[in-house]
Amino acid sequence: MDFKLVKENGKYFYKGTDGKLYGEGYDDAWSFYEGYARVKKGGKWYYVDDKDFNLHGEGYDDADDFSEGYAPVEIYGKCYFVDKKDFKLHGEGFDKAFVFSEGYAEVKKGGVWYCINKDFQIDDEDSALRVAEQDIKKINEIAPKCFLNEGFAKALNEVIYKHNTQKIEEMVYSRLLKLKEEMEEPYKLIESKKQEAEKLKQAKTDAKETFDKQFGNPDDEKE
Repeated sequence: MDFKLVKENGKYFYKGTDGKLYGEGYDDAWSFYEGYARVKKGGKWYYVDDKDFNLHGEGYDDADDFSEGYAPVEIYGKCYFVDKKDFKLHGEGFDKAFVFSEGYAEVKKGGVWYCINKDFQIDDEDSALRVAEQDIKKINEIAPKCFLNEGFAKALNEVIYKHNTQKIEEMVYSRLLKLKEEMEEPYKLIESKKQEAEKLKQAKTDAKETFDKQFGNPDDEKE
């Protein structure tokens, strides 16, 4: 059965396709991912499944959605990953953590961003570079929608300061320059067509003036 979030009397519930409300009534709630949704109750975050709506987890300061079997959570100022089996904490305690994508998750530890695998270990010495590549992939996805606007500029700066290495900066700027060229190309084509149209219009005007000078303007004779 599918569910959608509804708010009644200041509390969030899940409304099933049968029309019934499910859940205890939460202070905040999100949609289901991989069978679980994160909900806030009594100032802490938990997970509920889409079967019995029981609360799972020990109560986290913050929580994210499940992706590829795991969800990042924050507790006592550190970030870990929980599984759907017993909600055990995995990882050594990171400063920040994001959801898994294609087998890797971005984490921050000691001021440096890395990628970890599903053994919750830093994958390899090029881990930071892989994080940058993922960030650039995100930039590529959003750039056509918001190129050069304030949000895009902020996202770009975050990527650069996040990694702070010349190699990564060069890679980011190289891709941005290419993006700029790709995005300017349609405008160049439009401008070129516009100029061609203006030239054609002018050519027609010039031809008419030449004709009028040689043979006279029929409209003038009518007057």
